Amino acid sequence: MHENPLLTESPLPFHLPQFDRLQDADFAPAYNQGIAEELKEVEAVAANPAPATFDNTVVALERSGLVLETG
Repeated sequence: MHENPLLTESPLPFHLPQFDRLQDADFAPAYNQGIAEELKEVEAVAANPAPATFDNTVVALERSGLVLETG
């Protein structure tokens, strides 16, 4: 069975994807998972009961979705 290289940690330097193992069918599941993770992160920021601050709102939102940027 083919393991999606975009959804597993890469042994390469800087955790770059193993491009030689990628198939076209790998992209949609990886994007769907990344989007689902980012939505959870954004929901956590919105549900934070603490008073809004720059760090717990703007910085937290900037950090959300990093899997889509680096993975």
